[in-house]
Amino acid sequence: MTPDTTLEQQGQKTLQNPSPIEVEAALRQIDPQHRSYLILNRPDDSYIQVAGSRLKLTIEFREVQGDSFHHYVLGRFPTESRQVVISCSCGPITVQRNEVLLIEDAVRVAKEFMESGRVPEEYALRDVTGMFDRE
Repeated sequence: MTPDTTLEQQGQKTLQNPSPIEVEAALRQIDPQHRSYLILNRPDDSYIQVAGSRLKLTIEFREVQGDSFHHYVLGRFPTESRQVVISCSCGPITVQRNEVLLIEDAVRVAKEFMESGRVPEEYALRDVTGMFDRE
């Protein structure tokens, strides 16, 4: 695990250097009304964020390299363009149908992210970097 990793969860105190067990426990408490999102940050400002519920969530991954970054929405293969909405207290989130994931996906992604700073290759990555203003 990387030192100086932080875990932010809606309505909770930020944890410094959480263990994989603490991260999994936080993920399993995700609730669309009260704890609808979780962000796991690395020292280089890369992060994953999870939002939604245990049965219907989305995962985003920001990969920082030097002064630039790429931002992705994770999904399953094959990709599809039909959109769906994930409702939660942080607001409605529109994603593609293949990007609606489960809590087990979030646990798997968080574990890999903590170990390597990457996400598992089994997930499709839709690049949404262009949505962010880079002034």
